[in-house]
Amino acid sequence: MSSGSGTVARARRICSVVILAVACAVAVAAPAAGQDLDDRADVAVALDVDGYVVTSDSRADINDVEALAAAVDPATVPWYLVFSGPVDESPSVIAEDLRARLAPASVVVMAELVDDSTASFDVGVASDAYDDAAIDAILDGAANRLGDDSTPVEVAAAILASAESVPASVPSSGGAASGENPAGGSGGGSGVVVLVVLVVIAAAAVVGVVVMRRRIRSRETRDVENARAEIAEQLAVVANEILDNADRVKLSGDERAIDAYRLASTAYSEVADAIDTTTDLIELGVLNDRIDEARWRIEVAEAIVEGREPPPEPVDEHDRAACFFDPTHRAGTHSAVIDEGGRERTVRVCSACRDRLDRGEKPEPRLVTVGKASVPAARAPRSHGGLGLGGLDVFDVIGAGTRMPHTWGQPSRRRSPASRSGGGRPAGSGRRRMGGGSAGRGRRRF
Repeated sequence: MSSGSGTVARARRICSVVILAVACAVAVAAPAAGQDLDDRADVAVALDVDGYVVTSDSRADINDVEALAAAVDPATVPWYLVFSGPVDESPSVIAEDLRARLAPASVVVMAELVDDSTASFDVGVASDAYDDAAIDAILDGAANRLGDDSTPVEVAAAILASAESVPASVPSSGGAASGENPAGGSGGGSGVVVLVVLVVIAAAAVVGVVVMRRRIRSRETRDVENARAEIAEQLAVVANEILDNADRVKLSGDERAIDAYRLASTAYSEVADAIDTTTDLIELGVLNDRIDEARWRIEVAEAIVEGREPPPEPVDEHDRAACFFDPTHRAGTHSAVIDEGGRERTVRVCSACRDRLDRGEKPEPRLVTVGKASVPAARAPRSHGGLGLGGLDVFDVIGAGTRMPHTWGQPSRRRSPASRSGGGRPAGSGRRRMGGGSAGRGRRRF
């Protein structure tokens, strides 16, 4: 290879790097939760920062998504996860677009559909590590790992697990042999000029990337501060309830009430000691869980002192002692059943909200700041002081007063049947329709 053609080849490689750097530099950071897929530059930046994006119309549980993203092992070609409601184009096209912006990358786009009231998933995968055949093998392996009624996060986890058993198959790059100059000239002078220009552009792009990173860190810092402020506010409510009950629990002499009160105070103290120095959202979620435990134990102590039946202990992370509508209310000591479009869920509500439901009124939900969005507390992740019920947008309250529809956020978009067929599949991308409908090419039933 001549020195001139080598210079041009280096210039081409630098050009590729510069294009990616400039694309990153001009992108504006966007929150991982509540992100819309229309602005792909913002989505790519959010994926680069958090490893996942959950749109406002997705039913994916944000807490499960955070846990899955945290469990993904770093790799030469990292995996990025997108959870969305119905989309207006093929998920494989979206995945390929994002892959190109993040390269090297492997991207999974999980678009949820509803056919005859049956939840299903339209999945697109694009990767720099796997060709079409390997992606087909990954999706087939994921289908074999799953059963019926799989959640979006379970499907994504199955895809990642299946990928571990499929060898990478990075295709070789094409182009003229040895980067030869087809015109026969060395191109040395022009190559040097191009190289100098690209170096200048690269320097400007690097400055832009540094600025963008600072903005991303600033956004992350604000998000943590907002989450911590919300949890601290809820902690203050619990502190007041502990103080209000101190004397009468002690005077009751009932060891059960005293023990419940003591454990509530211990949980409160642990959170109070850690809240000011915690900067990790996962750890903030743990602190929120401890507040919920304290909330429940206070109600147990009060019930024993007053001769009432204590409220049942929450059984899992989706069963919270907090009031469904507002965690700063008293703990949920009454049950209400909500209908999420064919799926019923029992939630806890405080006495005040129960009374409003009995009167046929709508309790006002507490809004929690998540990124740039204000989200009802029931939907907000536990890391932000919410109940972590994910994509709960529209529901009816039944079993507690008059049936009453509630709408939170924007309604889910629905694609027309014609738009669901998608288009041609880009190289290195795969598509599977998962769940719902009859089995066929590109579809799997779970």
